[in-house]
Amino acid sequence: MKKINIKLFIYMFIISLICITICSKNSFFYCFNDWEDENAFMTVARGWINGLIPYRDLFEQKGPFLYLIFVFANLISKTSFIGVYILEIISMTITLYIASKIIKMYLDEKCVYFILPLYCSIIASSIFFVHGGSAEEFSLPFFSYGLYQLLIFFRKNEITSKQIFIQGLCAGIISMIKFNLLGFYIGFCLSIGITFIISKKYKELFKKSFLFLIGMFIPIIIFIIYFLLNDALNEFIDAYIVYNTNNYNMKLIFPLKIIKSFLLFCMALFNNKIIMVLIIVGVLRFLTENKISKEKNKKYLFFVTFILSFIGIYYGGITYNYYFLFMLPYMLFGLIIIFEIVSKINKKAYLVVFFISIILSGITLVFSPNISFSKFHKEDLVQYKYASIIGTKENSTLLNYGFLDGGFYMASNKIPNIRYFERQNGYMSDYEAFIKSEIDNKKIDYIVIMNYNKDEKGPGFIEEKYNLISSEMQEYENEKCYFLLYEIKEGDL
Repeated sequence: MKKINIKLFIYMFIISLICITICSKNSFFYCFNDWEDENAFMTVARGWINGLIPYRDLFEQKGPFLYLIFVFANLISKTSFIGVYILEIISMTITLYIASKIIKMYLDEKCVYFILPLYCSIIASSIFFVHGGSAEEFSLPFFSYGLYQLLIFFRKNEITSKQIFIQGLCAGIISMIKFNLLGFYIGFCLSIGITFIISKKYKELFKKSFLFLIGMFIPIIIFIIYFLLNDALNEFIDAYIVYNTNNYNMKLIFPLKIIKSFLLFCMALFNNKIIMVLIIVGVLRFLTENKISKEKNKKYLFFVTFILSFIGIYYGGITYNYYFLFMLPYMLFGLIIIFEIVSKINKKAYLVVFFISIILSGITLVFSPNISFSKFHKEDLVQYKYASIIGTKENSTLLNYGFLDGGFYMASNKIPNIRYFERQNGYMSDYEAFIKSEIDNKKIDYIVIMNYNKDEKGPGFIEEKYNLISSEMQEYENEKCYFLLYEIKEGDL
Protein backbone atom coordinates (compact mmCIF):
# COMPACT_ATOMS: atom_id res chain seq x y z
CA MET A 1 0.00 0.00 0.00
CA LYS A 2 1.40 3.39 -1.02
CA LYS A 3 2.08 5.94 1.71
CA ILE A 4 0.02 9.12 1.66
CA ASN A 5 1.99 12.20 0.59
CA ILE A 6 1.62 14.24 3.80
CA LYS A 7 2.61 17.54 2.18
CA LEU A 8 0.08 17.03 -0.60
CA PHE A 9 -2.61 16.04 1.89
CA ILE A 10 -1.98 19.20 3.94
CA TYR A 11 -2.15 21.20 0.71
CA MET A 12 -5.55 19.64 -0.05
CA PHE A 13 -6.75 20.39 3.46
CA ILE A 14 -5.72 24.05 3.13
CA ILE A 15 -7.51 24.34 -0.23
CA SER A 16 -10.66 22.83 1.30
CA LEU A 17 -10.39 25.09 4.34
CA ILE A 18 -10.13 28.24 2.23
CA CYS A 19 -12.87 27.33 -0.25
CA ILE A 20 -15.38 26.10 2.34
CA THR A 21 -14.69 29.05 4.66
CA ILE A 22 -15.40 31.56 1.89
CA CYS A 23 -18.25 29.79 0.14
CA SER A 24 -20.21 27.86 2.78
CA LYS A 25 -22.66 29.69 5.03
CA ASN A 26 -21.83 27.11 7.71
CA SER A 27 -18.39 28.66 8.27
CA PHE A 28 -17.42 31.24 10.89
CA PHE A 29 -17.30 33.76 8.02
CA TYR A 30 -21.12 33.85 8.25
CA CYS A 31 -23.29 34.46 11.30
CA PHE A 32 -25.94 31.94 10.25
CA ASN A 33 -27.02 29.58 7.48
CA ASP A 34 -30.54 30.58 6.43
CA TRP A 35 -30.97 27.73 3.94
CA GLU A 36 -34.24 25.93 4.67
CA ASP A 37 -32.92 22.46 3.78
CA GLU A 38 -29.86 22.86 6.00
CA ASN A 39 -31.99 23.93 8.95
CA ALA A 40 -34.36 21.00 8.40
CA PHE A 41 -31.43 18.55 8.52
CA MET A 42 -30.15 20.20 11.68
CA THR A 43 -33.57 20.23 13.35
CA VAL A 44 -34.01 16.50 12.73
CA ALA A 45 -30.49 15.83 14.05
CA ARG A 46 -31.09 17.94 17.19
CA GLY A 47 -34.38 16.16 17.76
CA TRP A 48 -32.69 12.78 17.27
CA ILE A 49 -30.07 13.61 19.89
CA ASN A 50 -32.89 14.60 22.25
CA GLY A 51 -34.75 11.30 21.91
CA LEU A 52 -37.03 11.95 18.92
CA ILE A 53 -36.97 9.42 16.09
CA PRO A 54 -36.63 10.71 12.51
CA TYR A 55 -39.71 10.18 10.33
CA ARG A 56 -41.82 8.92 13.25
CA ASP A 57 -41.57 12.00 15.49
CA LEU A 58 -40.21 14.50 12.95
CA PHE A 59 -41.40 14.28 9.36
CA GLU A 60 -38.59 14.90 6.86
CA GLN A 61 -37.79 13.20 3.57
CA LYS A 62 -34.02 12.93 3.12
CA GLY A 63 -32.08 9.77 3.98
CA PRO A 64 -31.13 8.78 7.57
CA PHE A 65 -27.38 8.75 6.90
CA LEU A 66 -27.57 12.47 6.08
CA TYR A 67 -29.24 13.14 9.43
CA LEU A 68 -26.55 11.05 11.10
CA ILE A 69 -23.92 13.36 9.58
CA PHE A 70 -25.75 16.30 11.12
CA VAL A 71 -25.93 14.49 14.47
CA PHE A 72 -22.11 14.43 14.48
CA ALA A 73 -22.10 18.09 13.43
CA ASN A 74 -24.42 18.96 16.32
CA LEU A 75 -22.21 17.09 18.78
CA ILE A 76 -19.35 19.36 17.70
CA SER A 77 -21.41 22.54 18.07
CA LYS A 78 -24.96 22.66 19.45
CA THR A 79 -25.65 26.36 18.83
CA SER A 80 -24.15 26.95 15.39
CA PHE A 81 -23.34 25.31 12.05
CA ILE A 82 -19.61 25.12 12.80
CA GLY A 83 -19.86 21.34 13.15
CA VAL A 84 -21.27 21.10 9.60
CA TYR A 85 -18.47 23.41 8.43
CA ILE A 86 -15.82 21.11 9.91
CA LEU A 87 -17.40 18.04 8.31
CA GLU A 88 -17.60 19.89 4.99
CA ILE A 89 -13.85 20.53 5.11
CA ILE A 90 -13.18 16.87 5.86
CA SER A 91 -15.54 15.77 3.09
CA MET A 92 -13.96 18.12 0.54
CA THR A 93 -10.42 17.11 1.54
CA ILE A 94 -11.30 13.45 0.90
CA THR A 95 -12.90 14.43 -2.43
CA LEU A 96 -9.71 16.27 -3.44
CA TYR A 97 -7.55 13.34 -2.35
CA ILE A 98 -9.48 11.00 -4.64
CA ALA A 99 -9.36 13.63 -7.42
CA SER A 100 -5.57 13.73 -7.04
CA LYS A 101 -5.43 9.97 -7.65
CA ILE A 102 -7.46 10.39 -10.85
CA ILE A 103 -5.19 13.24 -12.02
CA LYS A 104 -2.05 11.17 -11.39
CA MET A 105 -3.42 8.45 -13.65
CA TYR A 106 -2.98 10.81 -16.62
CA LEU A 107 -0.58 13.62 -15.66
CA ASP A 108 2.64 14.32 -13.80
CA GLU A 109 2.15 14.67 -10.01
CA LYS A 110 3.10 18.37 -10.21
CA CYS A 111 -0.12 19.01 -12.13
CA VAL A 112 -2.11 17.93 -9.06
CA TYR A 113 -0.95 21.13 -7.33
CA PHE A 114 -2.24 23.21 -10.25
CA ILE A 115 -5.57 21.50 -10.82
CA LEU A 116 -6.88 21.00 -7.27
CA PRO A 117 -7.24 24.72 -6.36
CA LEU A 118 -9.21 25.36 -9.54
CA TYR A 119 -11.27 22.20 -9.15
CA CYS A 120 -12.24 22.96 -5.56
CA SER A 121 -12.89 26.69 -6.09
CA ILE A 122 -15.13 26.04 -9.11
CA ILE A 123 -17.18 23.53 -7.10
CA ALA A 124 -17.49 25.68 -3.97
CA SER A 125 -18.25 28.98 -5.75
CA SER A 126 -20.78 27.59 -8.23
CA ILE A 127 -24.52 28.13 -7.92
CA PHE A 128 -24.80 24.35 -7.52
CA PHE A 129 -23.04 24.52 -4.15
CA VAL A 130 -25.97 26.69 -2.99
CA HIS A 131 -25.60 27.62 0.70
CA GLY A 132 -23.31 24.75 1.74
CA GLY A 133 -23.91 21.38 3.38
CA SER A 134 -26.23 19.72 0.85
CA ALA A 135 -26.83 15.98 0.53
CA GLU A 136 -25.03 16.13 -2.82
CA GLU A 137 -21.97 17.76 -1.24
CA PHE A 138 -21.61 15.04 1.40
CA SER A 139 -22.05 12.40 -1.33
CA LEU A 140 -19.10 13.69 -3.38
CA PRO A 141 -16.40 11.58 -1.65
CA PHE A 142 -18.36 8.37 -2.26
CA PHE A 143 -19.13 9.22 -5.89
CA SER A 144 -15.54 10.37 -6.55
CA TYR A 145 -14.18 7.09 -5.21
CA GLY A 146 -16.60 5.15 -7.40
CA LEU A 147 -15.51 7.13 -10.45
CA TYR A 148 -11.84 6.53 -9.66
CA GLN A 149 -12.41 2.80 -9.19
CA LEU A 150 -14.31 2.58 -12.47
CA LEU A 151 -11.41 4.22 -14.33
CA ILE A 152 -8.99 1.76 -12.72
CA PHE A 153 -11.23 -1.13 -13.74
CA PHE A 154 -11.37 0.03 -17.36
CA ARG A 155 -7.58 0.24 -17.38
CA LYS A 156 -6.73 -3.03 -15.59
CA ASN A 157 -9.85 -5.04 -16.42
CA GLU A 158 -10.07 -6.27 -12.83
CA ILE A 159 -11.39 -5.23 -9.44
CA THR A 160 -10.51 -6.94 -6.16
CA SER A 161 -13.01 -8.38 -3.72
CA LYS A 162 -12.14 -5.68 -1.19
CA GLN A 163 -12.63 -2.91 -3.74
CA ILE A 164 -16.01 -4.18 -4.95
CA PHE A 165 -17.19 -4.61 -1.35
CA ILE A 166 -16.18 -1.02 -0.52
CA GLN A 167 -18.01 0.21 -3.63
CA GLY A 168 -21.09 -1.62 -2.39
CA LEU A 169 -20.76 0.17 0.94
CA CYS A 170 -20.47 3.51 -0.86
CA ALA A 171 -23.60 2.74 -2.90
CA GLY A 172 -25.45 1.72 0.28
CA ILE A 173 -24.46 4.93 2.06
CA ILE A 174 -25.53 7.06 -0.91
CA SER A 175 -28.85 5.20 -0.97
CA MET A 176 -29.31 6.24 2.66
CA ILE A 177 -28.44 9.86 1.88
CA LYS A 178 -30.48 10.41 -1.28
CA PHE A 179 -31.43 7.39 -3.36
CA ASN A 180 -31.85 9.22 -6.68
CA LEU A 181 -28.04 9.67 -6.74
CA LEU A 182 -27.63 5.96 -7.43
CA GLY A 183 -27.73 6.37 -11.22
CA PHE A 184 -23.93 6.33 -11.34
CA TYR A 185 -23.78 3.03 -9.46
CA ILE A 186 -26.25 1.45 -11.87
CA GLY A 187 -23.78 2.34 -14.62
CA PHE A 188 -20.87 1.17 -12.47
CA CYS A 189 -22.43 -2.27 -12.00
CA LEU A 190 -23.44 -2.52 -15.66
CA SER A 191 -19.88 -1.69 -16.74
CA ILE A 192 -18.32 -4.39 -14.58
CA GLY A 193 -21.05 -6.93 -15.25
CA ILE A 194 -21.00 -6.56 -19.04
CA THR A 195 -17.18 -6.60 -19.10
CA PHE A 196 -17.15 -9.88 -17.15
CA ILE A 197 -19.81 -11.36 -19.45
CA ILE A 198 -17.84 -10.40 -22.58
CA SER A 199 -14.74 -11.99 -21.02
CA LYS A 200 -16.84 -15.02 -20.01
CA LYS A 201 -15.84 -14.62 -16.36
CA TYR A 202 -19.19 -15.83 -15.05
CA LYS A 203 -17.87 -17.14 -11.74
CA GLU A 204 -16.10 -13.84 -11.12
CA LEU A 205 -19.28 -11.95 -12.01
CA PHE A 206 -21.34 -13.94 -9.50
CA LYS A 207 -18.75 -13.51 -6.74
CA LYS A 208 -18.29 -9.76 -7.28
CA SER A 209 -22.04 -9.16 -7.58
CA PHE A 210 -22.59 -10.95 -4.28
CA LEU A 211 -19.86 -8.93 -2.51
CA PHE A 212 -21.21 -5.65 -3.92
CA LEU A 213 -24.73 -6.44 -2.70
CA ILE A 214 -23.45 -7.49 0.74
CA GLY A 215 -21.62 -4.15 1.03
CA MET A 216 -24.61 -2.18 -0.21
CA PHE A 217 -27.14 -3.81 2.09
CA ILE A 218 -25.08 -3.37 5.28
CA PRO A 219 -25.98 0.33 5.85
CA ILE A 220 -29.52 -0.24 4.58
CA ILE A 221 -30.15 -3.18 6.94
CA ILE A 222 -28.62 -1.33 9.89
CA PHE A 223 -31.13 1.50 9.47
CA ILE A 224 -34.03 -0.89 8.83
CA ILE A 225 -33.24 -2.72 12.09
CA TYR A 226 -32.91 0.59 13.96
CA PHE A 227 -36.29 1.90 12.78
CA LEU A 228 -37.90 -1.50 13.31
CA LEU A 229 -36.71 -1.58 16.93
CA ASN A 230 -38.02 1.95 17.44
CA ASP A 231 -41.41 1.23 15.90
CA ALA A 232 -40.71 3.65 13.06
CA LEU A 233 -40.12 1.41 10.03
CA ASN A 234 -43.45 2.22 8.36
CA GLU A 235 -42.86 5.94 8.85
CA PHE A 236 -39.33 5.62 7.42
CA ILE A 237 -40.63 3.83 4.31
CA ASP A 238 -43.54 6.25 3.95
CA ALA A 239 -41.45 9.43 4.31
CA TYR A 240 -38.25 8.44 2.55
CA ILE A 241 -39.47 6.06 -0.16
CA VAL A 242 -43.19 6.61 -0.80
CA TYR A 243 -43.31 10.37 -0.25
CA ASN A 244 -40.25 11.06 -2.43
CA THR A 245 -41.44 8.70 -5.15
CA ASN A 246 -44.90 10.30 -5.29
CA ASN A 247 -43.96 13.96 -4.90
CA TYR A 248 -40.67 14.19 -6.80
CA ASN A 249 -41.75 12.09 -9.75
CA MET A 250 -43.63 13.62 -12.68
CA LYS A 251 -46.29 11.37 -14.17
CA LEU A 252 -44.71 10.79 -17.58
CA ILE A 253 -44.11 7.65 -19.63
CA PHE A 254 -40.58 6.24 -19.55
CA PRO A 255 -39.27 7.71 -22.86
CA LEU A 256 -40.52 11.18 -21.93
CA LYS A 257 -38.85 10.92 -18.52
CA ILE A 258 -35.53 10.18 -20.21
CA ILE A 259 -35.97 13.15 -22.55
CA LYS A 260 -36.99 15.39 -19.63
CA SER A 261 -33.92 14.23 -17.65
CA PHE A 262 -31.67 15.15 -20.58
CA LEU A 263 -33.30 18.59 -20.93
CA LEU A 264 -32.98 19.35 -17.22
CA PHE A 265 -29.34 18.26 -17.30
CA CYS A 266 -28.67 20.59 -20.26
CA MET A 267 -30.45 23.48 -18.53
CA ALA A 268 -28.27 23.05 -15.45
CA LEU A 269 -25.15 22.66 -17.59
CA PHE A 270 -25.83 25.92 -19.47
CA ASN A 271 -26.12 27.79 -16.15
CA ASN A 272 -22.32 27.77 -15.85
CA LYS A 273 -20.39 28.05 -19.10
CA ILE A 274 -17.02 27.16 -17.53
CA ILE A 275 -18.38 23.95 -16.01
CA MET A 276 -20.24 23.19 -19.24
CA VAL A 277 -17.04 23.39 -21.31
CA LEU A 278 -15.02 21.38 -18.79
CA ILE A 279 -17.58 18.55 -18.64
CA ILE A 280 -18.45 18.34 -22.33
CA VAL A 281 -14.90 18.77 -23.66
CA GLY A 282 -13.43 16.59 -20.91
CA VAL A 283 -15.77 13.65 -21.33
CA LEU A 284 -15.68 13.72 -25.13
CA ARG A 285 -11.89 14.08 -25.35
CA PHE A 286 -11.38 11.30 -22.84
CA LEU A 287 -13.49 9.03 -25.02
CA THR A 288 -12.01 10.01 -28.38
CA GLU A 289 -8.39 10.01 -27.20
CA ASN A 290 -8.65 6.50 -25.73
CA LYS A 291 -7.92 7.71 -22.19
CA ILE A 292 -10.75 5.60 -20.79
CA SER A 293 -9.73 2.56 -22.81
CA LYS A 294 -8.79 1.58 -26.34
CA GLU A 295 -11.66 -0.90 -26.31
CA LYS A 296 -14.86 0.48 -27.82
CA ASN A 297 -17.17 -1.41 -25.49
CA LYS A 298 -15.54 0.19 -22.43
CA LYS A 299 -15.86 3.65 -23.96
CA TYR A 300 -19.56 3.00 -24.53
CA LEU A 301 -19.97 1.73 -20.97
CA PHE A 302 -18.28 4.81 -19.54
CA PHE A 303 -20.53 7.07 -21.59
CA VAL A 304 -23.61 5.09 -20.52
CA THR A 305 -22.50 5.49 -16.88
CA PHE A 306 -22.17 9.25 -17.43
CA ILE A 307 -25.70 9.39 -18.87
CA LEU A 308 -27.16 7.23 -16.09
CA SER A 309 -25.58 9.57 -13.53
CA PHE A 310 -27.74 12.50 -14.58
CA ILE A 311 -30.79 10.42 -15.50
CA GLY A 312 -30.89 9.19 -11.90
CA ILE A 313 -30.71 12.76 -10.63
CA TYR A 314 -33.37 14.21 -12.93
CA TYR A 315 -35.59 11.17 -13.55
CA GLY A 316 -38.30 12.60 -11.32
CA GLY A 317 -38.68 15.56 -13.69
CA ILE A 318 -37.95 18.17 -10.99
CA THR A 319 -34.78 20.19 -10.49
CA TYR A 320 -33.07 22.46 -7.97
CA ASN A 321 -29.65 24.05 -8.42
CA TYR A 322 -27.95 21.77 -5.89
CA TYR A 323 -28.94 18.64 -7.83
CA PHE A 324 -26.18 19.28 -10.38
CA LEU A 325 -23.42 19.41 -7.75
CA PHE A 326 -23.23 15.62 -7.88
CA MET A 327 -22.15 15.82 -11.55
CA LEU A 328 -19.21 18.19 -10.97
CA PRO A 329 -16.51 15.49 -10.55
CA TYR A 330 -16.88 14.90 -14.30
CA MET A 331 -15.37 18.35 -14.95
CA LEU A 332 -12.07 16.94 -13.66
CA PHE A 333 -11.62 15.39 -17.10
CA GLY A 334 -11.76 18.83 -18.71
CA LEU A 335 -9.15 20.21 -16.31
CA ILE A 336 -6.87 17.25 -17.05
CA ILE A 337 -7.16 17.92 -20.81
CA ILE A 338 -6.34 21.63 -20.33
CA PHE A 339 -3.26 20.97 -18.21
CA GLU A 340 -2.13 18.24 -20.55
CA ILE A 341 -2.10 20.83 -23.36
CA VAL A 342 -0.33 23.39 -21.12
CA SER A 343 2.38 20.90 -20.12
CA LYS A 344 3.06 20.14 -23.79
CA ILE A 345 3.53 23.84 -24.57
CA ASN A 346 6.08 24.41 -21.81
CA LYS A 347 7.03 21.54 -19.51
CA LYS A 348 9.27 23.71 -17.30
CA ALA A 349 6.91 26.61 -16.59
CA TYR A 350 5.48 24.94 -13.49
CA LEU A 351 5.92 27.94 -11.19
CA VAL A 352 4.16 30.31 -13.57
CA VAL A 353 1.30 27.85 -14.11
CA PHE A 354 1.01 27.34 -10.35
CA PHE A 355 0.61 31.07 -9.65
CA ILE A 356 -1.86 31.47 -12.52
CA SER A 357 -3.87 28.56 -11.06
CA ILE A 358 -3.93 30.13 -7.60
CA ILE A 359 -4.92 33.56 -8.98
CA LEU A 360 -7.71 32.06 -11.08
CA SER A 361 -8.92 30.11 -8.04
CA GLY A 362 -9.04 33.31 -5.99
CA ILE A 363 -10.96 35.14 -8.71
CA THR A 364 -13.41 32.23 -8.91
CA LEU A 365 -14.07 32.29 -5.17
CA VAL A 366 -14.93 36.00 -5.28
CA PHE A 367 -17.94 35.12 -7.45
CA SER A 368 -19.49 32.84 -4.83
CA PRO A 369 -23.19 33.78 -4.60
CA ASN A 370 -23.02 33.47 -0.80
CA ILE A 371 -20.41 36.16 -0.10
CA SER A 372 -22.97 38.97 0.05
CA PHE A 373 -24.57 37.26 3.07
CA SER A 374 -21.35 37.63 5.10
CA LYS A 375 -22.17 41.30 5.78
CA PHE A 376 -25.02 40.35 8.12
CA HIS A 377 -24.77 39.94 11.90
CA LYS A 378 -27.09 37.88 14.07
CA GLU A 379 -28.95 40.97 15.28
CA ASP A 380 -29.81 41.79 11.64
CA LEU A 381 -31.63 38.50 11.02
CA VAL A 382 -35.29 37.83 11.70
CA GLN A 383 -34.41 34.39 13.09
CA TYR A 384 -32.55 35.94 16.03
CA LYS A 385 -34.96 38.86 16.43
CA TYR A 386 -37.78 36.38 16.94
CA ALA A 387 -35.59 34.13 19.08
CA SER A 388 -35.15 37.01 21.55
CA ILE A 389 -38.95 37.29 21.82
CA ILE A 390 -39.65 33.56 22.03
CA GLY A 391 -36.95 33.10 24.66
CA THR A 392 -38.73 35.39 27.13
CA LYS A 393 -41.34 32.70 27.82
CA GLU A 394 -39.91 29.69 29.68
CA ASN A 395 -40.42 26.26 28.06
CA SER A 396 -42.31 27.84 25.17
CA THR A 397 -43.05 25.84 22.03
CA LEU A 398 -42.63 26.92 18.43
CA LEU A 399 -44.06 25.97 15.04
CA ASN A 400 -42.55 26.85 11.66
CA TYR A 401 -45.88 26.87 9.75
CA GLY A 402 -46.49 26.51 6.03
CA PHE A 403 -42.90 26.46 4.73
CA LEU A 404 -39.63 24.57 5.02
CA ASP A 405 -37.56 25.07 8.17
CA GLY A 406 -36.58 28.76 8.19
CA GLY A 407 -33.98 28.41 10.94
CA PHE A 408 -36.18 29.64 13.78
CA TYR A 409 -35.80 26.39 15.74
CA MET A 410 -32.03 26.65 15.50
CA ALA A 411 -31.84 30.35 16.39
CA SER A 412 -34.17 30.02 19.39
CA ASN A 413 -32.67 26.66 20.47
CA LYS A 414 -36.05 24.93 20.28
CA ILE A 415 -36.80 21.29 19.56
CA PRO A 416 -40.14 20.82 17.74
CA ASN A 417 -42.81 19.14 19.84
CA ILE A 418 -44.98 18.03 16.92
CA ARG A 419 -44.28 15.74 13.95
CA TYR A 420 -45.03 18.20 11.13
CA PHE A 421 -42.55 20.83 12.31
CA GLU A 422 -42.39 22.26 8.75
CA ARG A 423 -44.28 21.94 5.50
CA GLN A 424 -42.56 19.95 2.78
CA ASN A 425 -42.61 21.06 -0.86
CA GLY A 426 -44.73 18.10 -1.92
CA TYR A 427 -48.38 17.26 -1.26
CA MET A 428 -49.24 16.64 2.42
CA SER A 429 -52.88 15.65 2.60
CA ASP A 430 -53.26 15.70 6.39
CA TYR A 431 -51.01 18.71 7.14
CA GLU A 432 -53.70 21.34 7.83
CA ALA A 433 -55.89 18.97 9.86
CA PHE A 434 -52.87 17.88 11.90
CA ILE A 435 -51.83 21.46 12.69
CA LYS A 436 -55.38 22.47 13.65
CA SER A 437 -55.55 19.49 16.01
CA GLU A 438 -52.24 20.39 17.66
CA ILE A 439 -53.38 24.00 18.08
CA ASP A 440 -56.67 22.82 19.62
CA ASN A 441 -54.63 20.72 22.04
CA LYS A 442 -52.70 23.89 22.99
CA LYS A 443 -49.31 22.43 22.06
CA ILE A 444 -47.95 25.52 20.31
CA ASP A 445 -47.14 28.87 21.92
CA TYR A 446 -45.53 30.66 18.98
CA ILE A 447 -46.03 30.30 15.23
CA VAL A 448 -43.84 31.73 12.47
CA ILE A 449 -45.36 32.14 9.01
CA MET A 450 -43.62 33.19 5.79
CA ASN A 451 -45.49 35.03 3.02
CA TYR A 452 -44.36 36.59 -0.25
CA ASN A 453 -47.14 39.18 -0.12
CA LYS A 454 -46.62 42.04 2.36
CA ASP A 455 -50.33 42.35 3.19
CA GLU A 456 -51.06 38.65 3.52
CA LYS A 457 -51.81 37.30 6.99
CA GLY A 458 -51.98 33.84 8.51
CA PRO A 459 -54.93 31.45 7.96
CA GLY A 460 -58.13 32.04 9.90
CA PHE A 461 -57.64 29.24 12.44
CA ILE A 462 -54.34 30.86 13.50
CA GLU A 463 -55.67 34.45 13.50
CA GLU A 464 -58.52 33.26 15.70
CA LYS A 465 -56.34 31.93 18.53
CA TYR A 466 -53.09 33.87 18.13
CA ASN A 467 -52.00 37.50 18.20
CA LEU A 468 -49.68 38.86 15.52
CA ILE A 469 -46.84 40.36 17.57
CA SER A 470 -44.18 41.03 14.94
CA SER A 471 -43.66 41.28 11.19
CA GLU A 472 -40.30 41.47 9.43
CA MET A 473 -39.16 41.53 5.82
CA GLN A 474 -35.98 39.61 4.97
CA GLU A 475 -34.64 38.49 1.61
CA TYR A 476 -34.17 34.81 1.00
CA GLU A 477 -32.59 33.57 -2.23
CA ASN A 478 -33.12 37.03 -3.79
CA GLU A 479 -36.82 37.17 -2.97
CA LYS A 480 -38.51 39.43 -0.45
CA CYS A 481 -40.09 37.31 2.26
CA TYR A 482 -42.38 38.54 5.03
CA PHE A 483 -42.09 36.65 8.31
CA LEU A 484 -44.97 36.91 10.79
CA LEU A 485 -44.64 35.92 14.44
CA TYR A 486 -47.81 34.90 16.25
CA GLU A 487 -48.21 34.37 19.99
CA ILE A 488 -51.08 32.38 21.53
CA LYS A 489 -53.79 34.50 23.14
CA GLU A 490 -53.93 34.39 26.92
CA GLY A 491 -57.43 32.99 26.88
CA ASP A 492 -56.27 30.06 24.75
CA LEU A 493 -53.40 29.02 27.06
